[in-house]
Parts: sequence; C-alpha cells; structure tokens
Amino acid sequence: AAGAGLRINNASTTALIVKANGNVGIGTDSPNFKLQVQGPVALDVMPAHESEGSIRLGRYDSNTSRYHDIKSYVSSTQASNYLKFSLHGGTENAVADVLTLKGDLSATFAGDVTSKGLTVDYTGNRTGDAGILVTNDSSDWGIKVDKDGTDDYGILSQTDGENAIVVRNAAGTNKIQLQGDGDATFAGDVTVGGTLTETSARRFKENIKTLDNQISN
Repeated sequence: AAGAGLRINNASTTALIVKANGNVGIGTDSPNFKLQVQGPVALDVMPAHESEGSIRLGRYDSNTSRYHDIKSYVSSTQASNYLKFSLHGGTENAVADVLTLKGDLSATFAGDVTSKGLTVDYTGNRTGDAGILVTNDSSDWGIKVDKDGTDDYGILSQTDGENAIVVRNAAGTNKIQLQGDGDATFAGDVTVGGTLTETSARRFKENIKTLDNQISN
C-alpha cells in the first residue's frame, strides 16, 4: 500500500524492512538512518587476495567529490597487515594518510611537522591520572625522537635501582637525569642566560652534580 514500505520476515522476526521514508533496517523494525543494522556486520571490501580494500565516507554530487577513506589490508604476514585512516585535505578527489595501525602493533602518525604532528587534548574529558601513558617492558625507551632515520633522541624512565626520568642524546648518553629523590644530574656544559641570585626565579635550589664538564655562565 502507499506509504507502507516493504517488510521481509524470518519466522516471527523482521529480517529486513524498507520504510516509506526510504530508511532501510536489517534486524530492526525502526531504522532512523538510510541504513541501520542491529548486530555484527562483516564488510568484505578487499577486491582480491592480499590487496587493499577501502570504505569511503563523504559527499558525491554534481558540485563536489570530497571524502575520507578507511583502508584495510590483510595477509598471513603480521607486519604487512594494516588499517589506514585517510582524511580529505581540501582538494577534490584527494586524501592523505594520517594514521596507520599495523599488525606488528606499531602505529604511525603523519601530520604537519612544521606545526603539530600529534596533539592530545583531553580538556574536560580527563578521567585518569595521565594525559599520555607510555609503557614498555622490553626497552628503557619511553619516547624516542628519530631526527633523520639515524639519530635517536629520547626521554626514558629507569627503575633499575632508582626511579629516574632521563633525557638521552643521539649517542645514547644520558645528558639529564631527574631522580626520584629530588636530585638532578647534568652531563655536559650547563649554560645559563642571565644572572643567578638568591632571589632569581631561575636559580638552582638544590645541589648540582656535574659528570664530565664544568658549569659555565
């Protein structure tokens, strides 16, 4: 009948329904969207063996073609599996990969390194005691910065005998060590701009231990 839509039943339950307004429901009698599915969904988007498939979210009409992509690749090799998130950057029919999650549990962010490669903003949503939590049971590296593929700088946490936060240079040398007992250790020259006095906001309040070089003004 006019305005009644279409319903396909499976025994006593509705398997598929097409409402008069064009909304389609699978497993639900009252879809609120063009397609609403109640229950698990499998999307077989890979066109062939070991090939990339994608889901495209965006706008296609006579005026513009702008979209985001979610790309998937699966194979028997752990490290080659990935899920990529690609975002529209303003140019029609063009996206750029911004996040790649790989089967070896690694993640790669691609951003505007001239501005902010990665920003974490939990303003108003903080429920735990850490903005960013880094855990690693196989290495003492916490955060590593790779300058050009060969030089590694980093911040790490050490708990072997004493709790400490360490800043390490590309040669693997600990340059600054902040210990849990409040001591700070500097390896190398310490250069201070300005005059240090008893009332200076930049004065060192605790002892300074030098490892291999002198302190210079």
